[in-house]
Amino acid sequence: MSRPVLAAAHGDEAHDVVALATVLARIEDAPVLIAGIHVTTGDVQDYAAERETRAREREELDRLSADVPGDVAYDMVLHPAAGVPAGLEELAQQTGALAVVVGASHLGRFARGVRGDVGLGLLRDAPCPLLVAPRGYAAQTHGMPERIAVGWDETAEAEAAVAVAADLAHRVHGCVRLVHALAPPPVASELPYPDDPAFRAARIARAQERLDVVAAALSERVAVETEVVQDLATQALTQAGGRADLLVVGSRARGPVRRLLLGSVAEGLVHRAPCPLLVVPRGAAVPVA
Repeated sequence: MSRPVLAAAHGDEAHDVVALATVLARIEDAPVLIAGIHVTTGDVQDYAAERETRAREREELDRLSADVPGDVAYDMVLHPAAGVPAGLEELAQQTGALAVVVGASHLGRFARGVRGDVGLGLLRDAPCPLLVAPRGYAAQTHGMPERIAVGWDETAEAEAAVAVAADLAHRVHGCVRLVHALAPPPVASELPYPDDPAFRAARIARAQERLDVVAAALSERVAVETEVVQDLATQALTQAGGRADLLVVGSRARGPVRRLLLGSVAEGLVHRAPCPLLVVPRGAAVPVA
């Protein structure tokens, strides 16, 4: 099997996940791997109950496979692991997954023994981009994501996100909207006259100039729009997502040492984005070339 789009097949949002996974699979001409994680402690007391649980989980995978359109190749796997995020991370590494697709509030029958949030767990440790399906996605009709909004803030993580967004837009003949959020200066700001209209206008103009440089570098490949918003990044990007088919953001380096330093913007958007959200972890293998 070539590098798949890994669809996390558990929880009430599994149908949304499979629907979004097929969209990315079509763009990438890749198969979908519907993945159930069988949470186990390794100390089985009741083998009959264990067999019944596995059988139910396999039946759920079979039901979800009916959601995959006939033009998209797919496979299924039930992977044992100590937890859902760990299991999905293992599968992503083993298969070289292009992306892991999860639901916005991804806890359910395959994760009842797990505390925490699957999406955020993967956001911290994913070896590849994380694609988050909004609730109710499967009930809607979707074409290719032609309107792609991407957050930019002059960081290496944002540059990676912009590159991914541009590549996706190029493939679907879409448009990239670069969104730069300028957080309002704090009350005790060292900046002069933060509430002065002229100061705010000059600040936005300088940011627009920097954003225009990024846009110019992309404009030979894709159509580009820009937007500078004076607001908190999570709020600005949530609003941008309401006008987009896909929202792309970067995320800081993964790993146990950096978990507490993970930016709050990507984590906040996991549950707030009104459209599919693609999070590109720093150093992760991106889904497009």
